[in-house]
Amino acid sequence: MADFRDIILELKRLGCNTQEIRTLLSPVKEISLRQVQRIIHIQRCRGSGRTRDSLEDIKAAIEEELKGPGSLLGYRSLWHRLKGKYNFSVTRDTVMMLLATMDHEGTKIRKSRRLKRRIYLNKGPNYMWHADGYDKLKPYGISIHGCIDGYSRRILWLKVASSNNDPRIITSYYVDCVRSQGCPRILRVDMRTENSTVSIVQPILRHFDSDHLAGGKSFMYGKSTNNQVDIKHVVTTFLCRVDVNHVNTTS
Repeated sequence: MADFRDIILELKRLGCNTQEIRTLLSPVKEISLRQVQRIIHIQRCRGSGRTRDSLEDIKAAIEEELKGPGSLLGYRSLWHRLKGKYNFSVTRDTVMMLLATMDHEGTKIRKSRRLKRRIYLNKGPNYMWHADGYDKLKPYGISIHGCIDGYSRRILWLKVASSNNDPRIITSYYVDCVRSQGCPRILRVDMRTENSTVSIVQPILRHFDSDHLAGGKSFMYGKSTNNQVDIKHVVTTFLCRVDVNHVNTTS
């Protein structure tokens, strides 16, 4: 039951209510609503007396982030990362002061808006998938959603449906792809309502893995403008291929 307790708490942290948690667990574990509520209540009571994490631990995490892509984050984004990735209890003002002290030059660059170009790092196939929707053709009844492997740039799915805002549709694309391609270490999407269900399914599928990105760390929200998958480019490339094939078959 201990493993399922961790899953329940993780689902609660992701924003699921007790009924949703029970429904998600029902295929693998029969559990009542009262049991779910009791586990959440016990954890809430334990956490009510929690104090702020030590500055040394927070500084160590910031130093680690500054060694990689985290060096491009402002204090608000870094604050969200410390809360989500490291589960730290820390105020935004504290993060702002620490970042200004530990990354003085970076803070000055961000204030002047002379930002460095981001460097994209990906460790290999299935390390990170990027998924996004394309809405420009919606006036014509065409809703597009796609996903690529960040390392190989391979198109994992490119689907057209009546909607790309339905969480059930997006989750079905993801689950079908996982069945054939395996589960990615990390799934990155933008923060939109259609990704609400897949944001729960990905951590569940990765919960029992032993790597440092297992569970909640295997899912990532990011701005659509910063996402590596450019659906407009993917769609344009696909339509060009269709047009070329059409010309070849009719000539």
